Parts: sequence; C-alpha cells; structure tokens
Amino acid sequence: MQTTNAPNTQTDIRYRSGICTAKQAAALSSMPPNTVHSWTKATKTRPAMVHTVENERRGWPTVPLVGLVETWSMRALRTAGIPMSKLVKVAEDLRQEFSDPYVLARPLLFTDGIDLYRRRRGDLFRVEDGQQPIEQVIEKYLQKIELDSDEHPKSFRISLSEGIDLTLDPRFNGGRPSLLRNRVPAFAVLGALEAGERPITVAADYDLEIAEVLAIEQSARKLSKVA
Repeated sequence: MQTTNAPNTQTDIRYRSGICTAKQAAALSSMPPNTVHSWTKATKTRPAMVHTVENERRGWPTVPLVGLVETWSMRALRTAGIPMSKLVKVAEDLRQEFSDPYVLARPLLFTDGIDLYRRRRGDLFRVEDGQQPIEQVIEKYLQKIELDSDEHPKSFRISLSEGIDLTLDPRFNGGRPSLLRNRVPAFAVLGALEAGERPITVAADYDLEIAEVLAIEQSARKLSKVA
C-alpha cells in the first residue's frame, strides 16, 4: 500500500472549512446543481464522491476546497463519458491504494475524452491495460487547480480574461473568489459597482487595474452566483 504526505484532514482548512455551497460548486464547475448535490451523498451502490463538512446554519457553505476540486474532477470525467460504475470502482481502488479518501482532489485520474487514465510516478497509464496515452491529458485539468509541493490542492482558479484570474483559496477572504494578484475579493468590487461607483473610482479605491475591474464587471452575472 502506498502512502502520501497527506495534510491533517481534521484541522487543515482545505478539508475542514466550507468555502461554497453545493449549488455554487455546481456553478463553478458548470454542472447541474442536482447532479453535484447527488455526488455529495452516499447511495446504496457507492460512497459520496464529493466531500462536504457540517455547517452551523442552514444555507452556509458546506463544500471545502477539496470538495470543489473533487466536483471539478467528477465533472471532467463524467462529461467525457466515463461510466459512473467504472469511476466509482477506480476511485475506490485508489483510495485503498493510497489510504486517502481524497484521491479525487489530487491529480491521479484523467481522461482524453475516450479512455480513463491514472497517474503513477508522474506518468499516465490507461486503466484497462496500462498503455500510455499518445497525448498528455493533464494540462486541461490543471488549468483550474493550484497544487502544493505534495500535489494536494491549494486553490481553485477562475479565468476572467487573459492574465486576469480569480482564485478560491480558504486562506484568504473565507475562500470567496478573489483576484489572484492582490487578494481583493470580487464581492467588494461588485458591491461598489452595484452601488453606482465608476470603474475608475473602484480601481483607485482597491489599488486595481481598470482592466481588472472591467473584467469583474463583465462577469458580474456569473460571479453573482459564487462571489
């Protein structure tokens, strides 16, 4: 059995602090809310595929960073056509192999849209027969996930436009979407704009580039669901 340099999942805020609701995780992953909600629950045939935490009040966030990353992983694998039964079996095998229930939050399973691959010592191998893919299928997945040195997730990224990214990082602003460059929360910018402030004024107030304010303004409808 392999082991990992796993964080303390009882205290690490990536595992213990909710940063979004299941509905918001669905919006961030472009998935139906009912589908994501079902992934957070165990059934008679499978365990929960997305981890959640208990909250103190109804409606408060229950999905921690690892749960959001698991949602993104599930979305990538399911929309590529990987059958749920196959995905559940492979995920369970990996959970046992690594003694880690959070394997879906780590870059171990990938798809090229046809076959399912698992990662081993940096290389990808097809689950069925161990064949390696002709093309790498890792990059698209990692576009949204920032990993630490042990390849555990640190944050989830939202690209607004070229060079302007938001990040959901539980270490900053309670994990709410914030500009990657200086951690200004998107909700603060949206609130100022909704109050009638001009973009140039908001930029000066928060020490932002006008392009950053405009990018948030142009994504206001989407961000209103998650910010």
